Amino acid sequence: MLIKSTGLTDHQILATTTDIAIGDCIDKAARAVLPADVMKPPYGKALEDFAFPNGPADYNYTAPATRGEELTRRLTKWDWSLGVPLAERGRRMAFSFSGLLTSIERLMRQKTQTETLQTISTEERRDLARETLRVSFEHLASRILLYLEDTVGRNAKKSGPDTSEIIDTVVVSGGVASNRYLRHLLRSMMDARGYSHIKVAFPPPSLCTDNALMIAWAGMEMYTSGYQSTFDITPIRKWSMDQRAEDGGILGAEGWLHNGNLLPAVQKSQAITLS
Repeated sequence: MLIKSTGLTDHQILATTTDIAIGDCIDKAARAVLPADVMKPPYGKALEDFAFPNGPADYNYTAPATRGEELTRRLTKWDWSLGVPLAERGRRMAFSFSGLLTSIERLMRQKTQTETLQTISTEERRDLARETLRVSFEHLASRILLYLEDTVGRNAKKSGPDTSEIIDTVVVSGGVASNRYLRHLLRSMMDARGYSHIKVAFPPPSLCTDNALMIAWAGMEMYTSGYQSTFDITPIRKWSMDQRAEDGGILGAEGWLHNGNLLPAVQKSQAITLS
């Protein structure tokens, strides 16, 4: 999910996945690609460690300087390549990872279930692991770049700067943010496309996969900003972060207090229809 945040509770969803999340894609791809002797959870980390056993020394990454280069399939010495998600749909602000995962799983079936039962080599598995991560992360970065390019284009046509559209930091969070190759690739792509002035912020890798810690931190931020909740709040199955959603976003639920004052909630009939 790509979100524009201008405040603690003011968030706008710019892009979300049309099928599966990137973490799900990488975990399932790892189970298809990794040799049995290194197959262990967390699978995303296992895939990264297998792809780059020497860490950054193995990256050998050159970021695509243009959108055209980004969309070009890279044929490997093994005579296969992985397609770029949503390449045929122009500048669509959305993520899609199911097609990439299907391609990886199909390729592995073809390599391991041939009539001669020839086993895919460790070297080819490693190249597939690297391509899996590269294509996944470039697709992730591409939607950030599309938004930045469109924003800069709009502002260039105006007589004065629109301060509401100034983006100075990209924050990457969640379990996939622990991947060091993602950190290298995203910074490289931002620099190659003219956004070296924008900071890219990641939490420490050891904290990226701790859901309890992230939830607790969000609660601490809300509390120190004067927000509390009453004890009659019921569980919400899906809860949008976008205040423009029909459920009113973070503060749309009943029971919020700000500096001791009860905040109005959106109507229950609206809160049932979630984005």
